[in-house]
Amino acid sequence: MNKDWQNFLQTLNSDSLPEILKILLIDKNTELNLSELSQARNIPQLELSKLLQQTNLEQLIVSFTCENALFCVSKVLFEENKQTILDQVNAWHKLHEQDEGMPVNSLTEPLSKISSLGLQEAAISYLIEEKTLVLRGGFLSIVGREVSLSGEQTRIWESIQTLHDKAHPSIPSLSEIQEATGLEQKTLGPTLDFLTKKQYLFRVSERRYVRASVLQEFSGIVNQIAEHSDVIELSVFRKQAGIGRNLGVELLEYFDTIRFTQRRGAHRVMINREIPEKLFSSSRQ
Repeated sequence: MNKDWQNFLQTLNSDSLPEILKILLIDKNTELNLSELSQARNIPQLELSKLLQQTNLEQLIVSFTCENALFCVSKVLFEENKQTILDQVNAWHKLHEQDEGMPVNSLTEPLSKISSLGLQEAAISYLIEEKTLVLRGGFLSIVGREVSLSGEQTRIWESIQTLHDKAHPSIPSLSEIQEATGLEQKTLGPTLDFLTKKQYLFRVSERRYVRASVLQEFSGIVNQIAEHSDVIELSVFRKQAGIGRNLGVELLEYFDTIRFTQRRGAHRVMINREIPEKLFSSSRQ
């Protein structure tokens, strides 16, 4: 709140205060520190709330806390700040298509010239609660926003899908993916890491990257075996899946790591048959 206004409020009598609050909050769109005002006027915050009720301001304002102080602004000003934040995040997405989101610092520092940090944080919190924004690891992004693949990444992804379809029920190895894409590991690696991070693929072993739909198919076979037997044997799984020994071992070991199955001696047992559905159903197929 402007210090001149604060000094002026200190000189007012209580009868004039409600109207002045209305002018400050609604007409002048001032961000008001109620805790500071309460202290300056020696009025309990509860009494200030009653003053706001007298002028029906409660319907027109938004309250928030910052550094243990209570603030309020008009809903108009608050919505303007929310929209500014959304515009900034959307603009960031357009300039950084493959980034997870906008670093919070990159948003709050420029906005500090037009609004307080407390107001920014309150507006961001509201946007997250409304499920308009999501905050992950210090990065803000629009809910539902998908990170798009670059042209080269799309080409590699399409090549891998074609290779998977041709190899089915087997799964192509890393060397086969390199051959199909014409790329060396140092070039191919970052794209495979990105596709794995975005769950286009799952890394089953050092030499296998697998689509979710393929893993759902193989985990379904394991579930079928477990329905008729107390143990899951490699030979039985290989036969029903129609795959070789090495691939069978890699898949079952991967299922162990995600706690779908567990190895006990020469066999495996089912631990949680719902794990594959939870891991693979929401990923890209």
